[in-house]
Amino acid sequence: MRIDEFKRLGKIWTGRPEGIGLAHFMLLICNFAEHQPEERLNLMIGTTKLFTEIDVNGDGTVEWSEFVQYVNDQVKTVINRRPGYGFGATSPNYLIKIV
Repeated sequence: MRIDEFKRLGKIWTGRPEGIGLAHFMLLICNFAEHQPEERLNLMIGTTKLFTEIDVNGDGTVEWSEFVQYVNDQVKTVINRRPGYGFGATSPNYLIKIV
């Protein structure tokens, strides 16, 4: 997902401070994720698993802050696995600044 798409997603999501449920999460992610029509079922299955993983407090909703924290954690993991990987537009600190 490009940074501009991430920002757009954030604007939609933050309009719901109580968070979003699984159906809305799936709709948003499927609309923002590039995929072929034949990949839609796998994307929906993966999105359901992702929702469960992100919903750390188990309340059945994912708040924007939970989503951003999950993305930041994933970026940090990728960076830590790549020795000498430079920071920049994909660094966790940069991501925090844009949202």
